[in-house]
Amino acid sequence: LPGSRPGEIAKNWPLLLDAYRAIERRCPGTTGVVAATTDTVAERLRSTAAAGGGWPDSLTVATAKTDAVVRWSDLALVVSGTVTLQIARQTKPMVIMYRPSRVVWSLIARWLISTSSFSLPNLIAGRKIVREFIPHFAGPEPIAAEAIELLESSAKLSEQRRDLAEVCAQYAGTNAAKASVDVIERVLGLASPTTSEAEPAHV
Repeated sequence: LPGSRPGEIAKNWPLLLDAYRAIERRCPGTTGVVAATTDTVAERLRSTAAAGGGWPDSLTVATAKTDAVVRWSDLALVVSGTVTLQIARQTKPMVIMYRPSRVVWSLIARWLISTSSFSLPNLIAGRKIVREFIPHFAGPEPIAAEAIELLESSAKLSEQRRDLAEVCAQYAGTNAAKASVDVIERVLGLASPTTSEAEPAHV
């Protein structure tokens, strides 16, 4: 899952594609599906791959079918973002990565960000349950190695599924739309103290 914005694709997709190639070399018979959000994104992915060594025969693209792609897969290689929660909802093991601008990271972000985790599943869990490569300025080998280690260990796959299920369980029975309205009303001063105290929002 390489993201949808042009900048994300330019920075992250070649790295994910090379990681997939490395996995395929180590695990013959591997097949993959890239989840593209639109036909335009799918075309951008193909043209980027063509310029960087070609499109693997074992890899296909599915457009606007992210949930189906996640459901089909054994493991997801994903660019960090809200889609990681979409994967977590299906308790699907994943490896998360993100390659930011080296200049922005070096000059600004590294000095402002104090958290040890960046991906949403890990932030919600309060610990690292998913391996994340953020920021990642190296090559594809560490990402591929982590993916292969998971794929070759049913115990590790099961452990991550259990951890993701615990993350999802925190929101069981939560009405996200109502909770969002409650927060907006409180921020705008529209909610009565009794209402906001009796029904705290969970967002």
